[in-house]
Amino acid sequence: MSSTPPEEPWDSPQEPPAPPPGGYPPPGSYPPPGSYPPPGSYPPPGSYPPPGSYPPPGGGWQQGWPGPVQPGGYPTPPPLGQWQQGPAGWQLAGWWHRVGATIVDGLIVGIIAIVVYLGFRNVTGVILAYLVQAVYLTAMLGQRGQTVGNMAVGTRVVDARTGGPISYGKALGRWGAQFVLQIIPLVDLVLVLLDYLWPLWDAQNQTLHDKMAGTVVLRA
Repeated sequence: MSSTPPEEPWDSPQEPPAPPPGGYPPPGSYPPPGSYPPPGSYPPPGSYPPPGSYPPPGGGWQQGWPGPVQPGGYPTPPPLGQWQQGPAGWQLAGWWHRVGATIVDGLIVGIIAIVVYLGFRNVTGVILAYLVQAVYLTAMLGQRGQTVGNMAVGTRVVDARTGGPISYGKALGRWGAQFVLQIIPLVDLVLVLLDYLWPLWDAQNQTLHDKMAGTVVLRA
C-alpha cells in the first residue's frame, strides 16, 4: 500500500473570509431598526425640578443666608437696599450697639483732642483736635473695618455695595461726612442729633453719614 496521504476533496470546507479592514463588524451584524428605546421613554417634560426651586439670584436673599464668601472672609452681599436682619450672615448692628461704639470712640478721641487743644488754646488746637479724630477713624476703619469702639461691642463697618472692607479713602470720606454735619452753622446740633438717631427708623440701620459714604455697620 502507498503511504502517501489522500488528497483532500475539492468540496472540502474552506477557511472563513478575513474580517474587513478597520476591525468594524461586517454589514448586517448591527441591531435591526426599532431595537433602540422608543421615543418617549425618557423622563417626560415637567418631571425636573420646576424653575425657582433653586436659590434665586439677586433679590432672593433671605434672612440668615450668608451668600458666597469673598476673599478676606466677607460674604457676598445682597443687592443694595436689601440687607436683612437675621441670626447669621448679614446681621445689621442695632442702634444700641452703635451708640456703645460711639461712646467708646468718643472717650478715646475726646481725651486726646482735649489734650491737644489745651496745648494751643486757639484755632490751631481746634484744627489739630479734628485731625486727631480724622486720623483715628480713617486708620482704624481702613486697616481692619473696626475702631476700638466697634471691637468692644462686636460690630464692623463694610462697603454697602460690595460687602467687603472699606478702603482708607472711603473711611476718610465717612469721617468727612460726619465733619460736614458737625460744622454747618446754626443747624449743626440738630443735624448731629438727627444723624445719630437716623438708624432708629432706617431700614438698613444707617446713619446719614453712612448713606453719604456708602457704608453699613454689621455685627462682627
